[in-house]
Amino acid sequence: MRATSTGEPFLVELTAHPLQRVGAFALAVLAKESHPRRVSEDRFLRVWNRMTEDAVAATRETDAKQPGAFLLSASYALWPNSKMNIPSLRKLSADQRGQAVVEWRTPRPPESWPEAPCALCGRRACGFYGKVDVPLAMSTEYRNTTVVGHDGMPLCRTCLGSFYALPYACHFQGGRATITHAWDEDFLSFATRHQVEDTRKRIGRVSVTPSKWPAYVRESLLVNRIRAYGHPVRSDVSLIIFTNNNQEQELTEQRMDQPLVEWIHAVRQDRTSDPWNSLERACHSEKVPGAAALAGELVRSPRRLPAKVLRYLVPLLTSAPDTRDEIRQLVGALRSFVGKVLHVNDRELQEIEGLGKRTAALMMATRKKVKPFVVAYRKSTTFRKWFNDGAVEWLLWRDREELTSLIDTTEPFVTPTHLRWLFEPDEQAWLRRNLLFVAVIHELHSQGYRPDSDDTRSIEDTLHTDGEDKENDE
Repeated sequence: MRATSTGEPFLVELTAHPLQRVGAFALAVLAKESHPRRVSEDRFLRVWNRMTEDAVAATRETDAKQPGAFLLSASYALWPNSKMNIPSLRKLSADQRGQAVVEWRTPRPPESWPEAPCALCGRRACGFYGKVDVPLAMSTEYRNTTVVGHDGMPLCRTCLGSFYALPYACHFQGGRATITHAWDEDFLSFATRHQVEDTRKRIGRVSVTPSKWPAYVRESLLVNRIRAYGHPVRSDVSLIIFTNNNQEQELTEQRMDQPLVEWIHAVRQDRTSDPWNSLERACHSEKVPGAAALAGELVRSPRRLPAKVLRYLVPLLTSAPDTRDEIRQLVGALRSFVGKVLHVNDRELQEIEGLGKRTAALMMATRKKVKPFVVAYRKSTTFRKWFNDGAVEWLLWRDREELTSLIDTTEPFVTPTHLRWLFEPDEQAWLRRNLLFVAVIHELHSQGYRPDSDDTRSIEDTLHTDGEDKENDE
């Protein structure tokens, strides 16, 4: 146990339990402190009383969908067997329901505390607790390892208070609670503070569930908080989605690795261009706005992002020249993404970009249409044949002015190493093919190449069909 400068232990400790950690930071926000370890005894007791008052106020409503019943509705996901919402409470008056909650939340006197350490922080426990107080703790009804009446999990009063503070740090949607968790305490403090501020605005005036949630709202909240944070995040970041409901229990973690979080922060800091808005446009669809779709991809399936950007990039080849900045920003963002997040090394990136430039030069010199290249890309065996044929054409054309005026032809068109990177069974092979495709399209556009109208229509038709690139992404 860490100690303060005076040698006294901290009142509120952070443990290895993500729900307790988030609850502890929520408790600190309610106590108007920057960190749980700064919470004093006096402020802790005031927060405890305030949380009890909020819970009592929520039970004055019997319909969780009514304004003012936010915590009543939240209790279904956190404490379904508590005094806030057992069916018999509906038969009681508002005052009687409030008194039941007060009795549930009244701290036990120290003389009644068991001689047992807290399961989370090691302090002396103030009692034994289960599903009624701790989300996802096992119910005594299903436990056969303890005696009757023993709730099983010893907790000290501050760890217990952290669980009571947890709903203030939750986003509620569809009967499930969502928290943001990180081992970086500074970021966790920042993210929790924002959620607590949002939750406090809703307590007392609205219920948990609006009529309709926008797409990827959880993911958008997380990505926006990473972007709003003013410093690099020094750990992975997770969305933890859970419910303690009696009908179903769930614990789902959507984890973002630290390199991905760092990349999001770096893109935010880029003041020389506007790649984020370009990425949002690349992810936009008729059903899902670009900002939400981008957040969904980054949190749920970041490996899909290159393919989504690629599908947006190709039609830009046929657009007006003013799309050049858009393409440059997207290619730059994609290059940094695959390097920093998907761990494609610089040598591979440079080699693939070089092959892309040679491919584009060969297509322009030989007046190849773009459609066969797009079609070949959709299937790895066909794509490989396209490059085998291209290697032969390179030999035939390498001394012609049409090609030498565009690029240095002393290098081989494609090497065995390139083919191994692109086509041997490897989880990165599909990504390298995506990068090569983007490199070719980017170079064609940079050189002012414009396909004719028939080729343009064929390209658009091909892009709207399902292909191997989609299958590999899923």
